[in-house]
Amino acid sequence: MPCDDAQSGVDEPPEERPRTTIRSASQLLVEGRDYVHFVSALTKEHSFATPQLQNFGGVNELSSYLTAFVRAPGFEKVERLGVLRDAEGDSRSAFQSVQGSLEAAGLVVPKTPGHIEPGQPSVGVLIVPAHGGGMLETVLCTTLAETPIVNCIDEFLECAHAAGAEIRRRQKARSSAYLATRAVPGLAVGVAAKKGYWNLRHEALKPLVDFVAAVGGKTVQ
Repeated sequence: MPCDDAQSGVDEPPEERPRTTIRSASQLLVEGRDYVHFVSALTKEHSFATPQLQNFGGVNELSSYLTAFVRAPGFEKVERLGVLRDAEGDSRSAFQSVQGSLEAAGLVVPKTPGHIEPGQPSVGVLIVPAHGGGMLETVLCTTLAETPIVNCIDEFLECAHAAGAEIRRRQKARSSAYLATRAVPGLAVGVAAKKGYWNLRHEALKPLVDFVAAVGGKTVQ
């Protein structure tokens, strides 16, 4: 199914995020609270240490966040730094945007997504999904591909579309429809991961698992 979720992320107001505190040598900067919850659930499921998670807000805030982050007390102790964000319209453009933000902040710039570039600190970037456009929900919907409920979800959305519903972000709509069927409906995807509503051991999530583990200093076998 083609991805039609190529829209910019909504920036989270800076005042809603706490002041950056650096407590760990492993830092993972993520796009929004949903990623914070999701990564926490992912590391718990796979039993490896979570890097300290920092919410940089929306995609347009990363550059200013990094500029402040490298000046934050304790930054000199950081050994590994990762950046995790949605592809939105195009994964290649998203990666190039992060590269530009890293360079502007005076940090090491990885040449390829998912690779931890050696440096002081070492730096890695992962775009979700790795190819094309989309977001975390795009990958999570892939984990539903072989489940019985996926046909029900798609039939519902087709019916709604035929009835005049305007569905512009299909993958978000699919994930919301799926989560509406869980014991506690209507949760955000990251909180839903903590509830066990997503298969966090699905092969589609392996790039995410490997990257988060690498930022934390661990190799997943």
